[in-house]
Amino acid sequence: GISIGFGVCVVGGTLAAWVLFHFQRRLLSVAKAVKPSTLISQHISRLILVDAGGMVLALVAISLQVTLDLGAVLALIAVLMIGIGRIISVVRQESD
Repeated sequence: GISIGFGVCVVGGTLAAWVLFHFQRRLLSVAKAVKPSTLISQHISRLILVDAGGMVLALVAISLQVTLDLGAVLALIAVLMIGIGRIISVVRQESD
């Protein structure tokens, strides 16, 4: 089978490719107003930092074992759903 670390790297790489694709589309619309090379280097630097940090946190989370009761699990699921909903709304606002 595939190792967990490899799976985390694949997901991180896929998300990075998606971010770069959308960045390219946005860059094409503002390329005449700003210097693209500066924006590209800043964006890639931030992307590498966030992607590496996310992968490290994912690997740490996978390696930890925590026992939670049902109430705590349901509360965490609710917080996660609210957080994902807010992230999606921010991304949609930025893309408009």
